[in-house]
Amino acid sequence: MRLLSLLDVVVTFVTVVAAVLLLLASLAPYINPNSAVIFSYLGLAFPVLYIVNFSVLLYWVLRWKRRFIIPMMALVLGLGKLALIFQPTIGKRYTERAKERSAITVVSHNVHGFLNDDKVYIDNILTQINSFNPDIVCMQEFQITPNISRQRADELLKALPERSIFFKLPGEGNGGFGLAIYSRYPIIKADCKNFEDHSGFVMWADVVCLRDTVRVFNCHFQTTSIDASDREFVTSTEFMQQDAGVSKRKVRSILSKLGNNFRLRAMQADTIASFISKTPHDVIVCGDFNDTPISYTYRTVRGRLSDSYVEKGAGHANTYKGFFNLLRIDYIFHSKSYKTLYYAEPSTKWSDHNPVVATIKKR
Repeated sequence: MRLLSLLDVVVTFVTVVAAVLLLLASLAPYINPNSAVIFSYLGLAFPVLYIVNFSVLLYWVLRWKRRFIIPMMALVLGLGKLALIFQPTIGKRYTERAKERSAITVVSHNVHGFLNDDKVYIDNILTQINSFNPDIVCMQEFQITPNISRQRADELLKALPERSIFFKLPGEGNGGFGLAIYSRYPIIKADCKNFEDHSGFVMWADVVCLRDTVRVFNCHFQTTSIDASDREFVTSTEFMQQDAGVSKRKVRSILSKLGNNFRLRAMQADTIASFISKTPHDVIVCGDFNDTPISYTYRTVRGRLSDSYVEKGAGHANTYKGFFNLLRIDYIFHSKSYKTLYYAEPSTKWSDHNPVVATIKKR
């Protein structure tokens, strides 16, 4: 009995801390990380904090104690944010994707330079993209090299004859590394914004879709700078096996990288949101944001736009194949004058990101 009372004390402490942290995490989208970066860290941890609060809620319900009210209130207040990473399946259709007349299918995909383990997978990646019968394709980390030809990319996406490509990093000959938009419909104008001092990059193209001009934004925000050794450290038990001093330095290094890049993405988000707000047409915004929906970047860029996942997504959303498949960092937004008919994140073996597919239609 004494042991159970001691456990109650420990769980009470965890309950209060977890509830406070979840509520603070819910503020992350509203606070610029350049003002207070701690909220961005908590926003990143939102899914874990929600699970912890749900777990202690169950504990107190089973113990039949009123302390269940603390996690329950935190969970209820965080429910709106949960909807950005988990959507119930009731009343939604996921398997049927019949293309309605005048509907537009959009694909956004970080193609990882068409490389995986130093092997070229351009045929595999673009063949999969073709299988979605897209009208507009936005690719991030689009790469052309002597071993990855532009001609091959154009051949594989021959159903999309209109193309606009901007390289952030020019390469050998006419090659390079950057962003690409391929379209079934005419592209009448295109431009880009290169964030010179860091890795962020955005392009946009005005596409005439069924007599309506839509400005398509293709974004790739500042990377997290988390490398393979960092991911291994976080997702394994390595931090428990190393010397405490070494582990502490590694953790500080990872947090420093994350913090710096939270701030850079916030500045990029402010710039891109300004471009979107000044657009005279309806917009479609695609890209790899390198930030979760519980972030300043997501909220700033989305603004009053619709998130295709929120409209037609199913279950837990994750587009990045790392960190236990917890992260949704790739998006398709659109103007309110459109509605989402279909949304999916099909699995792929050839990139560290899954493609995002949405079919939208004018209301």
